[in-house]
Amino acid sequence: MAHGGAALGRHEGKVVFMPYAIPGEEVSVEIVEDRERYARGRLVEVLSPSAQRVLPPCPHFGSHGCGGCHWQHIAYEAQLEFKQRIVQDQLKRIGRFESVPVKPMIESPEPWRYRNHVQFALDEHGRLGFMAAESQRVVPIEECHIMHLLLDEVFDALDLELPELKRLSLRCGVNTGQRMAVFETHEDEPFELEVDLPVSCVFLLSDGRTATLVGQEHITEVLAGQEYRISASSFFQ
Repeated sequence: MAHGGAALGRHEGKVVFMPYAIPGEEVSVEIVEDRERYARGRLVEVLSPSAQRVLPPCPHFGSHGCGGCHWQHIAYEAQLEFKQRIVQDQLKRIGRFESVPVKPMIESPEPWRYRNHVQFALDEHGRLGFMAAESQRVVPIEECHIMHLLLDEVFDALDLELPELKRLSLRCGVNTGQRMAVFETHEDEPFELEVDLPVSCVFLLSDGRTATLVGQEHITEVLAGQEYRISASSFFQ
């Protein structure tokens, strides 16, 4: 398994990286990028599946879908083992460290619904979505299994047909329950908005100004007894 989640195989002596395949599988692959030292393939069919292959819970997962997740087709316990091996390989092959002990990956208590910040783009029809893998194409989505349930509720309540909207971000404080929707627009003034949920609505305007239409200009999160104030432009996830 290579860094980034692609399986690694060889064809006629050349390394081939295959997203959404699993080591040990026999697969049919279409070569989509062929370079001197390596190639990249698109998975066409799994001929002999791995025992570690599982059905991805997200309908948008896969080579033609959202590019945000890369491991949903692999059982979680196997994911941890592969990631441990990747770290070992990176240290040895790139770092030139020999016999470095790498402890097992620590299992997440929440492998799903953990993201406290998601950013949506809009397709040509104004539908919210995520970027496809290695592409500028927007994949409209109806659900996201790594988005926290606090944000999922906001996403389900949104009914946007706003040509002024450029990008939408949703944030939450998992331990405080506070939520924020950040509307990045092509305009220099905020547009009218009706909100039926307790969520702060902040606009990032085309002239660089920030305008708070509903709620507070920041939300808070508490981690290890420390309180953090998170604004629309903060990096916090």
